[in-house]
Amino acid sequence: MFHYVPDGRVNVLLQDFSDRANATAIPAPRNRIFLDNRPSNEPFETLSPAEWFGWTAAHELTHIVDNDRASPADARFRRLFHGKVDVDSAHPETLLYNYLTVPRLTAPRWYQEGSAVFMETWMSGGVGRAQGGYDEMVFRAMVQENARFYDPLGLVSKGTEIDFKTGANAYLYGTRFMDYLGLHYGPQRLLAWWRRDADSRRYYAHDFRRVFGLPLDESWHQWIDWEHSFQRQNLLAVREHPVTEYRDLTKKDLGAVSRTYLSADGTKLFAAVKYPGTGAHRVDWPQ
Repeated sequence: MFHYVPDGRVNVLLQDFSDRANATAIPAPRNRIFLDNRPSNEPFETLSPAEWFGWTAAHELTHIVDNDRASPADARFRRLFHGKVDVDSAHPETLLYNYLTVPRLTAPRWYQEGSAVFMETWMSGGVGRAQGGYDEMVFRAMVQENARFYDPLGLVSKGTEIDFKTGANAYLYGTRFMDYLGLHYGPQRLLAWWRRDADSRRYYAHDFRRVFGLPLDESWHQWIDWEHSFQRQNLLAVREHPVTEYRDLTKKDLGAVSRTYLSADGTKLFAAVKYPGTGAHRVDWPQ
């Protein structure tokens, strides 16, 4: 899909230091992926460990392909500098050499993560975070509450500063913007933007204008306008149905709770609980 031919193998380090289920791709100076191969300990995770392994591989390899694919100009600089140059804070000039050899590596994180999440979902047949309920919930709530949408510059400055979890806003905004572009222009246009072809521009924003025919900031604001219109229609549909009434089964803190089971006649709910400070026992509702 990217017309990418690697110049060597991708080095993969499987780590088992903690139950994080995380991964990191590093395209310079060599192609490396660090993968934590233990299940996630997130209590509200939506994917099984087997599914996580597959889409993480697609996600991280998208980072490698997206950043490592070289145009003829990039290839010439890599030969000049004997490879891809990593950034070294002790030598600021390496940032320039990095931009000449791996230009897309300097693109903001929303670009990096948005493209990878889009591809992980596409490669999984449409099942993934790009079409997940969580992102939909976030942006619907933002429209409902008239919350502020960051522009690209605000996202990488203030949007990062107030991030509730490292990089979460980059994933949310980047994925949603890529979804908007894929919906309105088709995924092939997205691939044309992500690929570093001979006629592509070195700077990702300049290349966006080449592919889509308008400035990145203008397209970003068109997405925000579309998002507001789209979510207002969804909110109207939600309000057509009243909220289901509920009643508390118990006023106590239950502590640990097992899976619940409904009785054959549908009148009781069975569960094993462990109240704080009390031995484990069975509870039947209603009592």
